[in-house]
Amino acid sequence: MNLVTASLSSQVLLFGSSGLSAAQFHRKASKARLLGRELKIVLYILHVSATIVTIRCIYRPVEYTPDWDSTIYKNDIFFWIFEVVIMFLNTAPLNVFHLGKCLPRSDSVFLDR
Repeated sequence: MNLVTASLSSQVLLFGSSGLSAAQFHRKASKARLLGRELKIVLYILHVSATIVTIRCIYRPVEYTPDWDSTIYKNDIFFWIFEVVIMFLNTAPLNVFHLGKCLPRSDSVFLDR
């Protein structure tokens, strides 16, 4: 059980740090005026998606921390709220605002030289 909690906690830290890296990139690219409208949309959706998934990642260690007989682990309502609903809230905007439409069609287009 400790191994599961440790690995899920590591997941929260790693995913959170990647979100911070994306935010730092967004800030620096905005400051350098390298972001067009489409790329700004991509980055905002990325931030929202990362926040939603991080919330889910925080739930997972909380689910396993007490023990295998915890109320959170045994109750389906927590699973439905923190797994199904959260992942639906994450997936729906990604389907509505398909990020491929915002990115350049050519893979030879870059932000800067």
